[in-house]
Amino acid sequence: MKKSVAIIALGANLGDRETCLLEALHRLELKGIHVLSCSRFVETVPVGYTNQPDFLNGAAALEIPESMNPERLLSLLLTTEKELGRERPFPNAPRTCDLDLIFFEAEIRNTATLTLPHPRWQERAFVLVPLANLFEIANSENADWIRREPWGTLQSRVTELLKPLDCSEIRRKPEK
Repeated sequence: MKKSVAIIALGANLGDRETCLLEALHRLELKGIHVLSCSRFVETVPVGYTNQPDFLNGAAALEIPESMNPERLLSLLLTTEKELGRERPFPNAPRTCDLDLIFFEAEIRNTATLTLPHPRWQERAFVLVPLANLFEIANSENADWIRREPWGTLQSRVTELLKPLDCSEIRRKPEK
């Protein structure tokens, strides 16, 4: 049986943002979740509550163990955020680490704790730009997962969704 692929969005706007996001991916690896591909990070302005520092955002494709369902993965993402100092004093508050489950294969969920695909992913340039870059990187690496459905269809959809969006506030993060 093939392992599942999930895509997460990563974000941080407090502390050493890049180090924290890379540490989140490392901690997921230690929990048995393999990082297949990761986008470059981009800097973005806050959405919602805007009186806070700019964000560093990215996207990653994860190989999920056969025994893990989307709810268990979400629980591990939330635990990892908390381990890295994430607090939730109010909606859209500044954060050290934000790990959003965007897709889990072609799963559709709408429960009190989980909605898949993630709501509003298609409206947010700070998700779409890293997603497009993730697909570009996976294609350049000739990654096996990108050739399977639903990822090919999703790749085309992301390209179309980006066309009308204003992405002028998204900046590629300079390399260290």
